[in-house]
Amino acid sequence: MKRSIEPLVLLLCLVPGGSATADWKTSVDSAIERARDYGGRLLDATREYGGKAVDGTRAYRESWFGAEPRAVTDEEIEAQRSEQLRRIWGKTLKRLDEVRELDARIETAPESRWFGEDRESLRRERGDVFATLARLLEDPHILEHRANIEQLQHKIDDLNDAIGDLREQRVTALKAEREALDQRIAAIEADIADYRGAIAVERANLQRRFRQAGLTLDDAQLTALLARVDADDLIGMAVTFQTLSAITTRLMALMQASGEELRQARRYYGMYVALLEFVLYMQDSYLDKLTQSYLPRIDRVLAETRRVQAASLRLLSDERSEARKAIVRQNIAAQRLTLKVARLYRQQLEAQKKRVERAREVVLRDYRVARNTYDTVRIGADLVRLMQVSQEAFTAVMSIQIPDIAPFENLEMQRKFEELSRRIGDQ
Repeated sequence: MKRSIEPLVLLLCLVPGGSATADWKTSVDSAIERARDYGGRLLDATREYGGKAVDGTRAYRESWFGAEPRAVTDEEIEAQRSEQLRRIWGKTLKRLDEVRELDARIETAPESRWFGEDRESLRRERGDVFATLARLLEDPHILEHRANIEQLQHKIDDLNDAIGDLREQRVTALKAEREALDQRIAAIEADIADYRGAIAVERANLQRRFRQAGLTLDDAQLTALLARVDADDLIGMAVTFQTLSAITTRLMALMQASGEELRQARRYYGMYVALLEFVLYMQDSYLDKLTQSYLPRIDRVLAETRRVQAASLRLLSDERSEARKAIVRQNIAAQRLTLKVARLYRQQLEAQKKRVERAREVVLRDYRVARNTYDTVRIGADLVRLMQVSQEAFTAVMSIQIPDIAPFENLEMQRKFEELSRRIGDQ
């Protein structure tokens, strides 16, 4: 895998709203009219399955996404990134100023008290500002690609269910009805193929945006990344850090333009200190999720699977029927796969935890020096030079956090991995 020390751009969910009710109704009516051509009795027999089947129509897809997904170019990506930075620039500076002011109040506030603000309450307030900043720095285009892929896959799942329903009807249908059912199944399969083509386009768009940010992933590696329970966390940090690098460059330019105006230079440097605090906040948030949520949940999966496996082994030893023994052996094999994948999953999460901990140590050292420098009266030119040195280390530390993305050994392991992601993500 090719990697760069530049921060990567990666994700979350920009799900289109439910405002397409009228279009959905039109699509349903249109589909019912087409179904009448297959025969009145077929319409009556399949009406209860119509909702799922209609989801597969091209008209419905267009009403949901507005248009077929299309490939984006490198030039478009660069223009979009520039436009996003222009759009969030003023809001970002406002939030960073809020952090500077809160830091100053934290320095003089008591550690705790019954009434009024104290350090604990001010730190919570600062955390709220950081949370707002994190949402502000998300990349909406990556979020859109991710959401489209998820929605398209949901549609495919629904259509496959609809095909299963139609095949069940076909078992007892008359010849004319079977022919109509076969035509409907073929039409739905064509829609599924279209959906899969659209997913391929959106995946390619993600790969292109990742590559622009310095991370090259092949299709198998992209699948492995998106299957992780911490995919959103990793992508969220990556896209934010990449944007922060551009913001830091602009802050340096402002500091240089301020010349000997120390008050302005200190303000911009204070914003840079706040940026480093924000990086630490994101790293701490991720590490907290790992230690408090993801790892304990995967441990519970391991413990529960071992318990069930022990019961299966006892059942196997007591069973006399070879037919039932064969079923229990299949269960034991499935449990062994779960244990294998869960252990691998835990190793990956532990490895990523160590990566982020190492990266955090580097950022923390930079923050301590930056904070000490900010608290010391110095001329603006010195602040610019120190920021330039710090930014080099800040950029390099991003590469430490890039996980090793190894493809799955086979489809069975991929499916089990995705299943575990849902289990430990939904608990």
